[in-house]
Amino acid sequence: MLEIHERVIGTNDQSCTNGNSNLAVVHACKSPCHQHSVGYRGKLANTHPNYLVLEKENDLFLNIIDPAVPLFMPPLFTAFLEFSNKHWRQGKKLLIHCNQGESRAPSLALLFVAT
Repeated sequence: MLEIHERVIGTNDQSCTNGNSNLAVVHACKSPCHQHSVGYRGKLANTHPNYLVLEKENDLFLNIIDPAVPLFMPPLFTAFLEFSNKHWRQGKKLLIHCNQGESRAPSLALLFVAT
């Protein structure tokens, strides 16, 4: 777990927790977080309303992986920034995690801090 900036924490899935009144959590991993929150195994049809994103109060679940060839889905990043900014303005800490804490979580944290 690493505090990247004031109230912005990047970490791996061992620190996965639910958001609360003081903490907003971005779950930047398809497996297990997005799959569990949406309720599917394997692949999800790209026509599903929560294919990329599911927001539940203080938690944002992203269907995001580290593919061999980069795959950027702008709606995913837009949802991330909107969620993060909303909770940041409310004074909450922002915990961003991916599976290993080495790629998606720090990249998203950097994107948030840079904007």
